[in-house]
Amino acid sequence: GRAVAPSIPSGFPALDAELPGGGWPTRTLTEILPQHAGIGELRLLGPALARRACVGDCLAWIAPPHLPYAPALAAAGIDLERLLIVRTGSAQETLWATEQALRAGVCSAVLAWAGETRYPDLRRLQLAAATAGVPVLLLRPAKAAGAASAALMRWRIASRPSQPRGWAAMLDEPGFPCWQAALFRCRGGTPANWMMEWS
Repeated sequence: GRAVAPSIPSGFPALDAELPGGGWPTRTLTEILPQHAGIGELRLLGPALARRACVGDCLAWIAPPHLPYAPALAAAGIDLERLLIVRTGSAQETLWATEQALRAGVCSAVLAWAGETRYPDLRRLQLAAATAGVPVLLLRPAKAAGAASAALMRWRIASRPSQPRGWAAMLDEPGFPCWQAALFRCRGGTPANWMMEWS
């Protein structure tokens, strides 16, 4: 059978049941494509990041668009003392800093916010993640969904005005906006129609 890379439980059992290896893959590049910054990335990634923060190394956040909101991180169980925030001046600096964080060998996960990114750059990040044995979560604009990517897993996150439906609906309150995370690429695993929703 196909070898499955080590994984991190996502905090969502229904999602873990669908993903190869039973969680977020390590040693890989995963892309998150939010409709806009702050739409729900932490809600999706928080439980897994909290687990990574407990393994003794730091979490690197490269070029976040806003200063992370400390109370939300603490509520997600992320140890703020293990958070390393790196500011950059360009997309190329962001990619360079991401690679350096991986090569340093002190990060348990790397999140990076990148704008225009070429396929060769994404391929290099995928190879660096595989070498370091660390997950790289790259947040890119939603318009990048149609572009070629070396990421093994790709997610879209978007807001929805209506009430979530379906077996994966979570924590919904009628009348409140909700958010939908759709997995549209997962190499070696789930078809492109899996999604989860929350409010």
